[in-house]
Amino acid sequence: MLSFKKAYNNPVRCDFEIIVDNARTHTSQTLNINDYRLNPGGNCLLEYIVWKDENDNEHTLDLFFKTGTNKGLSKGLKQIAIQLGFEIPPKTKLADIKALVVKHPAFSSTTKLEALGNKYGVKIILIFHCELNPIEGKWCLEKSYVRKRTNQKFDRMLTLIKEARVYFQKDDEFFTRKLIKRFWNVLVAYKAGANYGEVLKTYFSRRTQENVLNHRKFYDTFLKND
Repeated sequence: MLSFKKAYNNPVRCDFEIIVDNARTHTSQTLNINDYRLNPGGNCLLEYIVWKDENDNEHTLDLFFKTGTNKGLSKGLKQIAIQLGFEIPPKTKLADIKALVVKHPAFSSTTKLEALGNKYGVKIILIFHCELNPIEGKWCLEKSYVRKRTNQKFDRMLTLIKEARVYFQKDDEFFTRKLIKRFWNVLVAYKAGANYGEVLKTYFSRRTQENVLNHRKFYDTFLKND
């Protein structure tokens, strides 16, 4: 529905910012260099890649051979790197090629959702930690209620879960306002240039370690053995 954004630009132009969480459907990248093999014929998820240079000019590169003896086969990362302008010696290892190619704008870390937003002039803001989600905040409060009163018995835990729901339903409006207010304060802090550690310490707990910088995302390909 992003294409309908233009309907809101008449008579006054509006800028849209869409905030989403870190679900896989939101953070799926347009390209993941770890999905590519060194030589032709390997698995390739895309037919071509598109990127913009520093002058905002758009470029396209086919990832499959269109002619010749390898017609129909994927090009492989080595051939892709050569066509992107890199000089690749014959015996260069896959890891070394990845280190070169990943710096190219064609292999930027843009997500599919961000790319779609860029197409229609909509800015996508990804939230990479659950603390900003008011729903997760509500669950956190209820779990804290249970932990403070539990005796590590299953029956007692079930009772406490019911009590926690009732307890927070009594002041549901207060807690909802608190969580949503914190959510917007954090967004304002990020927009002002605060880093992840500063946000956690300011809005979540003074016991938060100052050296916390960010969440690191691990892809499945990092966890698989070659």
